[in-house]
Amino acid sequence: MKEVIEFDSKVTQKDLVGFKFYHKYHSGSGIMELLLALVLIVLCVISAGKVRYSYTAMVGVFGVFFLVFPSVELRLRAKRQMEKVSMFKETVSYKITEEKITISLGDITEDLSWDNIYKIKFDGNCFDIYITSINANIIPVRDMKGDAMDFVEMAEKKLKPFQVKVNKNKLRKKCDYGNGNI
Repeated sequence: MKEVIEFDSKVTQKDLVGFKFYHKYHSGSGIMELLLALVLIVLCVISAGKVRYSYTAMVGVFGVFFLVFPSVELRLRAKRQMEKVSMFKETVSYKITEEKITISLGDITEDLSWDNIYKIKFDGNCFDIYITSINANIIPVRDMKGDAMDFVEMAEKKLKPFQVKVNKNKLRKKCDYGNGNI
């Protein structure tokens, strides 16, 4: 395991959309919204020819609306956020050690001690480092230059087991993809 991990990272709109989708559909409200859409679409199909056409059409439109609108809305919100937030416009430098994580953006540098980390999740493409239950730094694994497993090992040493939610097999597959230098 490396003692110091350094890399530069730039979050893309695709990364941000992935982050938003992951959290939307890993929450109770996101799952309920998806189930509602599916129930409405099934009701539309079942009711076809059995009730008035307007009822069937209305139920179908609402089902498609609840299925499509949240996805479109999340993408538009991510696009607006990419345009407004400076952290998404510039490259962020990270230096991770046993003592802290140093985050640099231009002339601004912030030290984040391991004690201040709420939790770390791996969503399949990025690490989400939560400072609070809703605020997170997004670090794409591709930017870590093969140091993703070392980062997880360091995090597991410094944090409690329930704070590090990383499927290591999934991470290994992501890191082994291509030449192993993701």
